[in-house]
Amino acid sequence: MKKITLTSIALATLVASTAFADNVQVGAGGSVQFDAGVRSQTKAYQQNASVNQKTGYFNSKAKAYLKAVGKNDNGLVYGAVAGLHTTAMNNATKQLSNTNDRTYLFLESAFGRIELGSNYSAAKQMKVDAGSVARATGGTTDGVWTDVVSFAGMGAANPYDATFYMGSDLLTDYVSGVAGNAEEMRRVSYFTPRMNGFQFGLSYAPDSTNNGSGAVRELANANAPFRDFKNVINGGVNFTQQYDQLTLSLSALGETGQGAAVLGADTPGVKHKLQSYSFGGSLTYANFALAASYGATTKKSLAFDVATPVNNRKGSHFWTAGASYVQGPMGASLTYLNSNHQRNRLKAVAVGVDFAAAEGLKLYAEDTFFRARSSTLTQAANKGSVFVVGSQLSF
Repeated sequence: MKKITLTSIALATLVASTAFADNVQVGAGGSVQFDAGVRSQTKAYQQNASVNQKTGYFNSKAKAYLKAVGKNDNGLVYGAVAGLHTTAMNNATKQLSNTNDRTYLFLESAFGRIELGSNYSAAKQMKVDAGSVARATGGTTDGVWTDVVSFAGMGAANPYDATFYMGSDLLTDYVSGVAGNAEEMRRVSYFTPRMNGFQFGLSYAPDSTNNGSGAVRELANANAPFRDFKNVINGGVNFTQQYDQLTLSLSALGETGQGAAVLGADTPGVKHKLQSYSFGGSLTYANFALAASYGATTKKSLAFDVATPVNNRKGSHFWTAGASYVQGPMGASLTYLNSNHQRNRLKAVAVGVDFAAAEGLKLYAEDTFFRARSSTLTQAANKGSVFVVGSQLSF
């Protein structure tokens, strides 16, 4: 009798699962990228591009995704995304490792969209900057040039770490990118439906160190160059509207949170608070596009060594600009990044071109020129260029 009962339960469960599965569509996708590059850099700061090569290198990256989507009779769209970096690079060590990439659930209806898990923040998804119009690998803000540029001896946490400068994200989004091989922090996000061009979004994360690739109670690095935060609220507004051949996009974003102590890098009695914001816009007309952005992070959000005089403890700010032109399968862009991170200065210009050789297949070339100066060093500027050619298949 017990055997029959268990069998009946198993069959009922199978039928129910099958009926449910018929309503859920599962698909796969991803991308594979290969680069061949040459880096030129001031000799005093130069590190080998690879173990046995000073300037030339090959690099490859790959991502794979599974996505399940269903819809009920009331119009509710629901699903999940599970991503994997099959060759994810750690920006700190330049070593590759397998790790999750943006695994989350989502619910979407006429009332908006909810995301639960480790996806990009609301602000990052609504951001407009020079990268919005960049071609090739992503220009100065999102390109691959930082994979091989060394900031050794310039105040960076390690030779290849991007902690020397600020990119074009809000602080916690940027720190997630610096981690390189860490999945996005676990958060809950809500997006309103887009109405008359406007969309609002908001994300909440209880702990900036609680990323999707780690255990809930995983300890933070006490010597991290950036401060950890709790109760992080991140979001803003995006406006996008098309007028015949003209498309206008604007974003206003910000985040706040409570700062956690950094061992050996805090002044007793000083309270720290996350305060970061950015504004951006783009204008597209026919085949031409222009974009720009500005953002800043207050000094209360950053970690400083105890020995750093209070008067020398500064915040960070950046601005970006870009222009692009697309004609048929070909595109070209020019982008610029100007970063001042705690008085460490970086300027970068990137020229990129790409060609859609087939469906999903992109061939590209990009040349990035950079110049960096440390706030604490009086020696020569760290300058040079990174030229890369490559291909990417998205499927």
